Amino acid sequence: MRSPILAIAFGFVLVSASAALADQSQQPTAQPVSAVSTTPDPNPVICHGLVHDGVLLHSSECHTKHEWNAIQFRNQQAIREFQDSALTTTPK
Repeated sequence: MRSPILAIAFGFVLVSASAALADQSQQPTAQPVSAVSTTPDPNPVICHGLVHDGVLLHSSECHTKHEWNAIQFRNQQAIREFQDSALTTTPK
């Protein structure tokens, strides 16, 4: 009984380790110094890691700063509307 459980657990460890190594091997190449701009990017791309319970492989989502601000605004607006609707309805 222990052997199949250990084999399955070991398989999950190998799969997650190989995925992590694959993500590390795909690093971007360095640009020459002459191609790098001296002025900072006004709208840089920012990546946030997404972690969900029960998921072995983690992912990341990349957006510009402006897009992240718009996503945050929409989420806050949805929460505010949900809370306001809870205040205006009467329980049955």
